[in-house]
Amino acid sequence: MNRKKLTSSTEEDWEAWLVRRWKWLVLGLAVAVLVGIVSLVIVLNAKERDTAAKETIDKLKECLNGTEIHEDMTELVVPSNRCNNNSLDNIDLGRLKKLKTIEIEDNAFQDVINMKLSGLADLERLIIGRNSFMKENGMFVVEDCDSVKEIRIGDNSFKDYSGFEVKNVPSLEQLVIGNNCFGEVEDVSLNQLKKVETVEVGENSFGNRAGSFSLVDCDAVKVFRVGNNSFSNYYACEIQNVPLLELIEIGNGCFGNVPKLALVSMSKLDRILIGEDSFTRLDLEAFSFQLLVSVASEGMSSFLVKDCPLVTEMRVGFGSFLGYEECVIDNVPSLEVIEIGSSCFVSSSIKLISTNHGCESGIDLPVLTVLSFGSHSFMNCTHALFESGSMRLQ
Repeated sequence: MNRKKLTSSTEEDWEAWLVRRWKWLVLGLAVAVLVGIVSLVIVLNAKERDTAAKETIDKLKECLNGTEIHEDMTELVVPSNRCNNNSLDNIDLGRLKKLKTIEIEDNAFQDVINMKLSGLADLERLIIGRNSFMKENGMFVVEDCDSVKEIRIGDNSFKDYSGFEVKNVPSLEQLVIGNNCFGEVEDVSLNQLKKVETVEVGENSFGNRAGSFSLVDCDAVKVFRVGNNSFSNYYACEIQNVPLLELIEIGNGCFGNVPKLALVSMSKLDRILIGEDSFTRLDLEAFSFQLLVSVASEGMSSFLVKDCPLVTEMRVGFGSFLGYEECVIDNVPSLEVIEIGSSCFVSSSIKLISTNHGCESGIDLPVLTVLSFGSHSFMNCTHALFESGSMRLQ
């Protein structure tokens, strides 16, 4: 009898313990299942990638007759007009971990959908010629390549690709993209590229889609240059934390839908050059001037240059910033030339502001010698304020 009571008591204690701790047991089981699923996914992804890397090597051996392809090679050169139409959809060079240079010449890999370079720790140079990688909706990725210093892409390569990623490349110094590349890409994020010195994009690149661009936390970049009609439909352009930037040069018809551009605390910036019809979504030839003025008056948008002590020159071409409502130049004491073309800032105010409190108005550009506005610029301006003892109006 006592033994029966003891057994019953033990069962009751066990049931009580389960009741008190059932939530933790369920949670523990759920975590274990989740860890198992994640581990399985990692294993399957690794296996899939290894299979893709092996397939890449096999296909390279087929299309590069006479070139020895092996895992210890340090240089891969693909001659022009090679590796087309050989059923190679994806390039994964993950097995060639000792590569230092990849050079792909013109008209190559035209049927490749995805090119991914990941984890190539010794890679230093990636050079791609013209008219390569011509498939639609492809993906271009360079990531986790610690030693890569230079990426150059020739005209018309990747022109219909929709994906572009360059990240975790701490040694990158030069990023140069030619004309008519990456037409379908919607987002370009060039962030935390600590050693990149030059970012250059040719004409008609990144031009078909609405999207956003950022150049942020790039400590060494000195030159940012964009050719005509690139990023033409983009709605955001963010440039910040680039302390060594010296030149911003943007061509005609760029960043058409961007409502605000702020260039702030760029201590080395010397020149700001903006071409025609940039930072406006309007086709000046398609509208009457009265309609342009009406549209330009709608919505708040602004152009700001602030705390840039070495800027000497700012030039803006015909029709740029047409719909903007505010143009502010604040504490830019070295500015010598402001030249703004026709039909810019049609309904905008203009403020030339300084921290020089010695001036009675608090506004002064001490070395400004040229202030030039084209016809119809600032024509609906309701507030204009500038002062400089050496200024010569034209």
